[in-house]
This record gives sequence, structure tokens and C-alpha cells, in this order.
Amino acid sequence: MDRRANDFHTTVQMLIGDGEEKAKLYQIMRDYHRNKNLTDLVTKLKVILCTPKRLAVFQIIRQFVPPAQQQQYDVLCPPQISKEIRKVRLVRKDVEPLGFRIRGGAEYGVGVYISEVFPKSQADRQGLKAGDEILRVNGFKLSQAIQSEVVALMNIRRDLVIKVRSVGMTPIKNGATDPIKWKFVTDVAFAATSFLDDVLDSFESPVQSEKRSGKNTVKIDLSKGDPLGCGISTNESGNHGVFVHRVSAGSLADKAGIKPGNQILEANGVDLTNASHADAIKAIKSRTSLVMVLVSKEVTAVTNRQHKQRTSNDTPKKPAAPSVTGENWWTNPPENMFTDRQIDGRDLRKIELKCNQLDFEVEGGKNSPLMGKIMVSDVQPDGAADKSGQINKGDQIMLVDGKTFIDISLKEAETFLEGQIKKNGKIRVIVAVSHIKNFSDDVTFF
Repeated sequence: MDRRANDFHTTVQMLIGDGEEKAKLYQIMRDYHRNKNLTDLVTKLKVILCTPKRLAVFQIIRQFVPPAQQQQYDVLCPPQISKEIRKVRLVRKDVEPLGFRIRGGAEYGVGVYISEVFPKSQADRQGLKAGDEILRVNGFKLSQAIQSEVVALMNIRRDLVIKVRSVGMTPIKNGATDPIKWKFVTDVAFAATSFLDDVLDSFESPVQSEKRSGKNTVKIDLSKGDPLGCGISTNESGNHGVFVHRVSAGSLADKAGIKPGNQILEANGVDLTNASHADAIKAIKSRTSLVMVLVSKEVTAVTNRQHKQRTSNDTPKKPAAPSVTGENWWTNPPENMFTDRQIDGRDLRKIELKCNQLDFEVEGGKNSPLMGKIMVSDVQPDGAADKSGQINKGDQIMLVDGKTFIDISLKEAETFLEGQIKKNGKIRVIVAVSHIKNFSDDVTFF
């Protein structure tokens, strides 16, 4: 077997497996080898290879197409998933609609995709296309977001900065129990509606709570798109399980009595006592009517450090820093400028960063799922922040050049950072160092 054939068989085995579809694919290849009907080949391949992961097989098959037909083959085949990440900015203007529809979400086990773009709309003018996958909205990753959360996130701000990549396919689902299927955007006229909503349990109020045998069962209705208002983490202080990382005051989680440090034993009928972070997210977001069984810190015997945090969370060391402080803020101990709740048991670090541009990304802010915090979401490789080694993903920006970054908007934070760098060629920053090594993977905010 030559190398081309070996690579082909390896890829097919990895992406398609040994089932009936593999046999159909090989039969399609044999038919083409016999009749050289290129249109028939691509038409049948689209049926077998109709998922984003299988698109790569089209490119591998190309090498078995005679050179005289390869150009036509490229025209007939769907495009490969783009490696280019596009940034699109949309601004709400009065009553003008943005002009696009979305479908998908974590509750369906897929990303969030643009299913339709209205001609001559703002989305159309800015280059959004049906089949684009939305990766980020205003800095927030959507890989673990359910559809209602994405809609709520897009309604928070007038200005939307959306990062997308072209996939050229859109997921479809005809009924609540039907499996997810995919359609190429060139092959289908998409319906105006998104996936069918899950059937919801009927609760008298959005939040219900029942305590029994040291365990607390909470029922929360998320169907209106309101955020749950808490973050979870795994492997907290070396303990197995899924733990509540933070709770936003006044949120649905807060009203249900969920506390930082609570262990989530079960979510929507799924046992989470030894679950991975990804499995926990999938269980919690599997329905818009959430049922969780939790146990308190005292029952789970979480570490003394966490117990100390729990009992002192509401006791401020000093009032929070004002909007802009005097020059002595840099020489004062940073612990004296924030409350225990704001510090949340993390180390505070002073950083003086010389730079000529903002080379790290932030997300969160006021009226966001991150509960008023400005967090570092990404650090550009080889930039000043990266080379310093002192600013990392998951760190919270607490103070910049005397201005507090607690409970300010994301736009205000970005504008101030960029302005100070342009003015001074440097910034002085106080950050709260993340407990979690990989913020994106190990902590999720709802």
C-alpha cells in the first residue's frame, strides 16, 4: 500500500470508523474509479462527509482525482473550515435589527452558528455569512454557552465585537429527540427558526430549594435567559468533585442559597462526584430547567483556608478603592485597598509593564456573566505582557494607574488601558493571581 492510500485509510478510520458509512465511502470511490463521473462523486461524498470534522476527507480524496479534473473537483467540493478568525463589529442603531439568526449551543453539543443573514442588513454589510461559527462575543468564549446565554450576552451591549470562522455548515434538528445533523450552506434554504426549545418543567417561581439530610436540592428556571450567576471549578485545593467557585449577589444562584465552596453532587440527574469539568458543564447546561444537589463546605470538609475565606468574605479590611486614588496607591500594601470578598483568597501582584500597545485581551466587566470583574482572557505571544511572565490568563485586573477596575464596563477598562499606554508608554497594574492554571478550561461562569 502506497503512502497516499495509507494516509487515506488512516483518516477514514479516525473520522468515520468501521461501520456502514465506511463501506459506502469505499463503494463511492470504486464507482468513481470506474466511471470518472466527478459530479456524481462529489454529490455522494457530501452525504457521507456531512459533518465539520469530516470535511478534511474531501482534501485527501483530491489526490486520487486525475489532474485534469482537480480544478473542477475544487469547484464542486465544499470549502474547508477556514483557519482565519475574522473580527466583526456590529453597533445597534435605534430599532434597526442586526440582521442575522443563530442556532446551536452547548445544550445541543455543538457550537453556535449563524444560520441566516438578511440581505442588505448590517450583518450582511459587515461580512457575516451563514455557516460562520461564532467563537467569541465581546471577549467571551462561546464553546460552553447555551443558546439563551448567547442571546442574553448579545443584548447586554450596543456594541458587539464578534469573532467568527467560516465552517460552511450549519447544524439542524427537526425535533427535540432527533439527532443533530449538518447541512452545507450552499445546499439548503435555512428555516428562520432555530432548534426546537427543550420541554421545560413548570416551576411556580424561577428558584426553588429543599434541604434534606445535609443536602440541598435546588431547582432553577433558566428559560428566560437570565444568567445563573455563579462559576464552577474542578479539583479545588486537590479535592475531587465539582465546586462552586463564585456567586454573584442577587443572582438566581444567590437566591437559591448556593454558596462559594458548595460541592455539586448532581446536576439534572447526572452524578458529578468524580466528573470532569467538561462533563459537569454538559450536565448543568443540558436543560433550561436546572436541578442540582449540593452539599455545604462543612459537610465536605473543605480545607481550612477555604473555611477562613467563607467566614471572612463579608468582613472588609478597608473600603474598596475609589475610582481614582492618589499617587501613594503604588506604595501602599495592595491588600489594604480591597475587601476580603474582592481578594477572594488570591495573591495580589504589583506589575509595572513597559509597552507601546495593549498586548493582552480582557473580558467581563459590569453587567456581564463575570459579575463586574475585568479578567485577562488572552495574552499575545512575545508581547510585553507575555515576556514579563507576570500577567496570565485568568488573572483579575484590580487596579490600573490608580483607577479601580472593579465593577466598571469592559469598554471603559479597554479605553483606559489603551489611553494610559499611549500616554505613558507603560502601565502600573495590580492583579489578583488566578488560582487556576488554565482559566478557560478549569473555571466556567454561568
